[in-house]
Amino acid sequence: MVGEIINPNLYTKAKRLQSEYIFLGVIFDEGYKTYYYLTDDNSIEVGALVLVPAGKDNHEALVKVERVEYFSKEQALLPIEKTKGIIRKYKSMGYDYWWIGDDFVKVFINLVFSLVIIFNFTKRKENLFRSEIPKISITSAIILLVIGLVIWFSVDKSMLGFISLLVAVICFLSFFIGIGISEENFNSFIANSIGIKSIPFDEIKSLDIKIEDRVEVKFKAYGQDFIQYYNLALKNDLIKFLENHLEPNTLSLSK
Repeated sequence: MVGEIINPNLYTKAKRLQSEYIFLGVIFDEGYKTYYYLTDDNSIEVGALVLVPAGKDNHEALVKVERVEYFSKEQALLPIEKTKGIIRKYKSMGYDYWWIGDDFVKVFINLVFSLVIIFNFTKRKENLFRSEIPKISITSAIILLVIGLVIWFSVDKSMLGFISLLVAVICFLSFFIGIGISEENFNSFIANSIGIKSIPFDEIKSLDIKIEDRVEVKFKAYGQDFIQYYNLALKNDLIKFLENHLEPNTLSLSK
């Protein structure tokens, strides 16, 4: 069974002595017995959520603390060295429902991110002209992945957590992959949007094209400035397309 079973009625402590160990009494969903785990975290109180190793395979389980008890090494019914310790105190990301659990949150986040990825890639498929992916976005994605791996290795190490990290990085990149020009819109990232935003051509107030080693398209819409970059080989087709679809006097060419 999981943890070490101790009868809390035999030992009741009002205040912990320095020589005493902290035991947290928890009850698993599938049972009624109280199992005790060790901790050195004095901040954990009754009602808190903790992650503990459960079963013979020590899989991670989320449980609610029902009791906080103090025992000396001599008073413990089983050897201290054979009593399992908690993994860590659970941080619920602001959720008040303790039964939600880490896995539920990860699955939910993965679902949301996956829907955003699908939406952004759908926008990419619509594009007649696909914007170049900024190098800074790739660099940022790599940095995000490295930082995420460090955090994952430090506090999680679960396969679901690793998948969540990869999905988050792909979701980040999808906002740049989906940028481009479709038959009727500019597709671009915009603040406060959960996915690529389609900006109709009639919403473009001004647009400037600058040609160097690539085609820079800078336009204004919704009170914001947007910049997209395209391969130089698309120059003639891109200019002709925009001239035919934008309002007169909207487009300008810069040397």
